[in-house]
Amino acid sequence: MGAARWVKYIPGLNILYDIFFNGTPSVDAIKDSLNVQALLSALLIAIVISYPGAFDYDELKEASLRLSKCLFASDPNPLAAADALRLEVFLSSLFLSNNVLMVVMVYLSLSGLNLDDDTAQERFQKWYFYVRFLFFFMTMFMMAGVVTFGRCSYFMFILKFPLPDDYENCSGDKTVEDSPFILLRNVGNFIWLGTMFLVFVVLSFTHFSQLRMDERMKGSFTTTELKQVVPRDS
Repeated sequence: MGAARWVKYIPGLNILYDIFFNGTPSVDAIKDSLNVQALLSALLIAIVISYPGAFDYDELKEASLRLSKCLFASDPNPLAAADALRLEVFLSSLFLSNNVLMVVMVYLSLSGLNLDDDTAQERFQKWYFYVRFLFFFMTMFMMAGVVTFGRCSYFMFILKFPLPDDYENCSGDKTVEDSPFILLRNVGNFIWLGTMFLVFVVLSFTHFSQLRMDERMKGSFTTTELKQVVPRDS
């Protein structure tokens, strides 16, 4: 609990500390967390790996060449858009599949615990002491997979849907900043970042209050124990 005295004042860090390193959750809570992560990652993998199948070879090449005239004009590679989609699909699949693999391995480890005897609670606490680091990295992989999934969706969207020639070729008075795809990207980033900031702030205050409550409860227990040990003056 000593670390909580200063960790609780650091937004973001207090969330991670309270979730992963402050006490031991129940077995049911562990199972629920594993189920949610595995389900979400598996669903996103199924979507991500379908993106390349939305194009045939010629269609993807033609779409990438089309976008190289304006939206990707700063990149000398005429297939930059296709390369961007390929990279994001690979990264998203990698992060999400790592998450699923880790979930399966942790689930197997949990299933192998003997939690039927008198030492069940102690066994589980010692198990979680080490496995919580895997939970932390699992969560990081899942978050990275979600972010790259969003980027996959954006690149797939701009490759799949054409625009009027003025926007695609940056001809007339149109520039890359006038592209509707840039507007969609900016709006999407604003909504996503705004949502993440709101969640970040609310959870930081929430876990700050939880850590302060833990400190007060420990302080009250310590005071009660001292009163029981130290005799009153007669």
